[in-house]
Amino acid sequence: MIRTILHTPWGFMRWLRLGFGIIFIYFGVTHHDIFAGLAGVFFVIQSVFNMGCCNTSGSCDTKK
Repeated sequence: MIRTILHTPWGFMRWLRLGFGIIFIYFGVTHHDIFAGLAGVFFVIQSVFNMGCCNTSGSCDTKK
């Protein structure tokens, strides 16, 4: 599973989510802000698992 995650193509949006996640986690730790840390974890999880935002029917799309 890890090999599949790491070897799928990383597009611009996936790298952008990872960058935002790392920045938010950094600011959450340095400024002791729980909300920024949780937002960072959310963005990192989205980028690692290549998931988009959930739609109105409540199902999240994974891009294959």
